[in-house]
Amino acid sequence: MSWVPSPKFHQKHKASTLRLSTQLNFEFTKISRLNDNANDLNRPPNQKFAKMSSNRLTYRRRNPYNTRSNKVRVVKTPGGELRYLHIKKAGTAPKCGDCGIKLPGIPALRPREYSQISRPKKTVQRAYGGSRCANCVRDRIVRAFLIEEQKIVKKVLKESQQKKR
Repeated sequence: MSWVPSPKFHQKHKASTLRLSTQLNFEFTKISRLNDNANDLNRPPNQKFAKMSSNRLTYRRRNPYNTRSNKVRVVKTPGGELRYLHIKKAGTAPKCGDCGIKLPGIPALRPREYSQISRPKKTVQRAYGGSRCANCVRDRIVRAFLIEEQKIVKKVLKESQQKKR
């Protein structure tokens, strides 16, 4: 024997059933609005939202290991897919052989790129240009001049000593 609600039960629980039915109506209208929007955007009615692409990526080249020469970053293609973009190594600027600072006026490139640019772009118009910085060249010139002066002074002193004898 099944339970049948009495009229008093209906009167008692009328407010809660009314609340439940309005809530259900609201949910149905929300879903129908979503379907209408999907149709407006010329999408199939069963596809309401954009599909997320997989975030599992594979290397595009032969080397399957995460080494210094195989660095990548993730980019999104125009089709919405995620894909690895291989990154070239950054070039290093040539440094002064004496003090070690980067030489101004010479670009930081990879060795292969240095072989393909012209000579004026690899050097500076100065003695030791492209090998030593300006300060170190000046120091070398001053040092050489002082050493020569010292030699001359020693020579003059030696001659004056010999004349005294």
